[in-house]
Formats: sequence, C-alpha cells, structure tokens
Amino acid sequence: MRLDVGIGEIVMASVKKSNTKKIVWAVIAVILVIAIVVGIMLIQSSKNKVDVSLTTISTDSIVQTVSSTGEVSSGLKKEYSAGSVATVKEVFVKVGDEVKKGDKLATFDTSNLDTQVASLSVSYNDALKSYNTAVENQKAAKEQLVVINSALDEINAEIAELESKGVKKTPVASNSYVIVESADAVAYSAPSTYAEGSGGIGDIIGGGSGGSGGIGDIIGGGGGSSSSDATQQFQEQIDELIQTIQELQESIDGINARIDELSKQLEALAAAANQIDPNSIKMTALQIEHTGLTAQKEIYSILAQGNTVSTQKQVVNTTKQALDTVSTAQKSLSQGWTADFDGTITACNITSGGQTTALEKAITLENMDTRVVTISLGEYDVHKVKVGMKARVKTAYGSYEGEVATIAPTATGGNSSSVMDSVGSMAGISGLSSLTAQGAGVECTVLVSDPDEFIIIGFNADVEITTGTYNDVPCVPIESIILEKDGTYVYVYDEEEGTVTKTAITTGATSDTSYEIKSGLSVGQKIVTTPQTNYEEETFKVRVVDKVSN
Repeated sequence: MRLDVGIGEIVMASVKKSNTKKIVWAVIAVILVIAIVVGIMLIQSSKNKVDVSLTTISTDSIVQTVSSTGEVSSGLKKEYSAGSVATVKEVFVKVGDEVKKGDKLATFDTSNLDTQVASLSVSYNDALKSYNTAVENQKAAKEQLVVINSALDEINAEIAELESKGVKKTPVASNSYVIVESADAVAYSAPSTYAEGSGGIGDIIGGGSGGSGGIGDIIGGGGGSSSSDATQQFQEQIDELIQTIQELQESIDGINARIDELSKQLEALAAAANQIDPNSIKMTALQIEHTGLTAQKEIYSILAQGNTVSTQKQVVNTTKQALDTVSTAQKSLSQGWTADFDGTITACNITSGGQTTALEKAITLENMDTRVVTISLGEYDVHKVKVGMKARVKTAYGSYEGEVATIAPTATGGNSSSVMDSVGSMAGISGLSSLTAQGAGVECTVLVSDPDEFIIIGFNADVEITTGTYNDVPCVPIESIILEKDGTYVYVYDEEEGTVTKTAITTGATSDTSYEIKSGLSVGQKIVTTPQTNYEEETFKVRVVDKVSN
C-alpha cells in the first residue's frame, strides 16, 4: 500500500466530489420545475373540459302513437231537425222511449211550406232569367266596346290630322264646347239661302218644331241683332246643344242618332258659311262625336266588367239555396219522421200542435249499446291516423280497446294552423290546436270495442292511437336531442380526440322515450346523454364523468 499520497492529489479528489454533487442537484431542480409546469398545464386543461355523460347508440323497438282527449257519446246518433218553421200535427214519442227502426216519431202540417216552395221557385226562375240576360248584355257590351274603340281611334286620327294643319281644338267654356275660335267669327253673315232655311242646329235642339231658323239666322244677324247679341245667343245655343248631348248619353241609341244628325248639320253649316273655317267646324264636330262615344264607352265598360253578372249570379245562388232548404224541409216533414235504427229517445223538444224552428234539434235518437269517443286531430298528426287503426281508451274507471271508425274529410274549429300542433306532435299529443282560438282540427271517432256501464256518455276519455310499430331500428333518446329551427342535432363523442361535435341527424318514428334514426348516426357511436343548450362551440374538449350507458 502506498502511504505517501501527496497533498495535491487529495485536494483534487475533494474538488471533483463537490462538482458532482452540484450537477446532481441541478438536474433534480430542473426535473422538479418540469413536473410543476406539467402539473399546472394538466390542471388548467382539466378545468377547460366540460363534464359529460355518454350514451351508446343501439337498436330498439318504437311504438308510435297519437294521443288526444275527447267526449264519449253513443255510437249511433240521429238528430231530427225541421230546417224550417212548420206546424206539428202529432208527436208519438217522449224522452226515454225505446223505439224500433221504422217506428213513427212525429207528423207535420206542411201547407205553409208548400206555399213557400212555390214562391221561391218563381223567385229562382226570375233570378235565373235576369242572370242569363246580364250574361248576354255583358257579351254584347264587349262587342260594342270593340266597335266604339275602333271609332274613337279613327276620330283621334282625324283630330290629329287637323291639328297637324294648325286647327286648334275647341276651347271649353262653362262646361260647353264653343265651335268658333273667337267671338269675331260669328259677326260674318251667312248666305241668305241658308239663313232662310229651316234645317239649322237650333231646329235640332228644338226637336224639328220649326224654330227661328237656327244658327244660320243668328250668324246672318236676323232680326237686327248686333254681333255681341249674336255671340251671346250663339253661346246659349251651344250650351243647350251640349246639355242635350249630356241628356242623350242616358240612351245609347239616342246618342247615336243625334250625333249623326248633328254631324250632318255641322257639315251643312260649314258648306253654307264659307266665312267660317270648315276645318274648325269639323274639329268641333269630331270633338262632340268623341264626347258621345266616350260616354257610350263608359256605359258599355260598366256592363262588360261583369259586376251585374256577378250580382245576378249571387242572387241566383241565394234563391237556389233557399229553395233547396225549404224543399228539403218540405219533403222530410210531409213524409213525417220515422226511426232510422233501433234506439232510445234522448231528447224531444216538440209537442203536438206546436211550431218547429229552423235550427232546433227537435228529436234525438241514440243507440245506447255502443260507445264512441270523438277527438280532434291536428294538421301534424291527421296524416298519421288511418281508419281501422287500433286504439286504447282510458277513463277514470278503466281502460278499453278501441278502433278508429271515422276521420272527417275537412278541418273545423279554426281559421289557421297553430304551432301548438307541432309541439304536441313531438310529445305524441294531437289536436292541441283545436283548443286555441285560431287552430283547426279534423274530427275523428274511435269506436270502443267492449263498453260497459263505467264508460259514461258525456264524460271525457283519453285516447291513444297506435299509428305504427318499428322493430330493431337505431334509436336515440329524446333527452339527447336538441331541436332547433334549422334541424335536429346531437353531440357525437370522438374518443381519440376527447371531444364532442354538434351533428345534424334525421329522425323518423317517435315514442314517449326515443326517436328512430334515419341518418346522421350509426349503431355503436357515442353521444352526449343530456346536452346543454348553452354550449358556445360546436366542437370542444370534454371529460367523461361516468360510464357509457347502453
């Protein structure tokens, strides 16, 4: 053994040992820091995750139903109503009587109804005749409008041609046409041959009674009249002329005859009074003729519109409906009422020698051996229900088998659909809309198979109709679904990523607990059992807090 180790070697060994310890402690410190950072990150990540429970999609059976509540009544019921006022001869039944099919119930005196039917028949035939006349008048008016429009087109073309030659339209004064361009035009004298004639416009106004010679006399200064007097008289004559035309508008034939005559006289005037521009006279004649035709057009337009036809048609329909109603009542009452089937009289509101009313339910006959429940189907459920489907009827006293007996062809009880039907359909409850002021429902009757004394007429009963059975179909629990305006969604779990994603699905049949899956999900996939409605992202990290349920 060597004993003579130097002091330097001892010192070096001591230094090496000290450095090794420092390195070890540094490594340990780094590891601790990393562990702390990782731990903080894991804690932070855990805090950001949403706690969820999961459900695995599997197959199941769905029994789809439609539920509603209705009133119990007898299976066969007939309400006898007179539909009119009549005298009751004799009543053969009272409340509680048992009757057989064909038994007499009541007889009536229909003499007043006979008179009403005869009177209404006359009214109906008259209305029908007026309607046919209105239709013919409408057709003729349309044809005349074609003729008048063609004539107006020709007149407008002639007026346009005169205007192109510098002839001005006659100005309007005091709602009358003035056929001269200025008062000075009437100061010229017309030829005496025309002035002495008897065919002036004044004669037309006077109806051909041999007046004072007409406008020719005025223009010629007959009787020593001054120019100003002539102008005033001329204006008065024109005013009378226009008044006559306005009166003639009330008669289409009269308008045509007078306009033709007026045109001839104006042409004669233009030929005789060469001092007055013939084109101005022609322009005035065209304007007057245009006015007359326009008046005719307005009359024919009213006839062609069909307002009269529509009104007459309404009168025909009203009188026909009244005639049919009274005739039906007359026929029914003249034969008397007999029982349509075996049953019990449950109401009798008429007496011998009394009077019926139009709306009164006089006698009610019911077969008490059968029971039906009448329910209302909403628009989202009526297409699911078919006659013959099985149903279960529940009352306060028991449960009964039943079957859908009838479904009405139209909806009643409202004027528009209701969102309540949509909500009720999701819950398997039909007819909620019929409970609202706006909702309408389709009447459906369910026949109770084996009724007993505990299912009482007049009480309500709950009805559940089986509309379909679907076996071994993929199903999703109702609580796992989120219903939104644009579709139906679930949150699908991705096990590798530890996330869930909002996914659209299509559903089919429904039950109280689940929906059939048509698309968007497959058997074996996992979804959030009860998703919240306030998730901010469509895909996010989750922490599964319990076992996956099946």
